Amino acid sequence: MIILEAIVDPDDVYPFHFALITHGRQVCRAQKPIM
Repeated sequence: MIILEAIVDPDDVYPFHFALITHGRQVCRAQKPIM
């Protein structure tokens, strides 16, 4: 298992985290949305 903290520079952790969440929200769709 690869730990992202081991491959992402400390200065880039927050921007990478934000980009990962943004990517997930744009690409992934819930199969059974609540609303």
